[in-house]
Amino acid sequence: MKPENLTLIFQEAVGYIENFDEALLDLCDAIGKGLAMSEIMYDYSEGQVWIKELKSIEQRRFTFADSENMGMVLDYPRLLTENDPFRGDEAGQI
Repeated sequence: MKPENLTLIFQEAVGYIENFDEALLDLCDAIGKGLAMSEIMYDYSEGQVWIKELKSIEQRRFTFADSENMGMVLDYPRLLTENDPFRGDEAGQI
């Protein structure tokens, strides 16, 4: 595939994201807070799957605390959910 075609595909895909500019600003939050996450919302249109929106997830919804080893810190964040608001869930549902 030619680079020109990739550029057009990328521009179309980014143009389909309703809140792209806002999402970029939200992701820049990682500079000051060390973590920024977004949930990708997809849309199926004209036989294609597109990213429709990027929903920011507040940093306070994550923990690095290792509940099995008091005082230890995990290498990865765990999502705090209604089902497990203290330990969090590695692959949690928002």
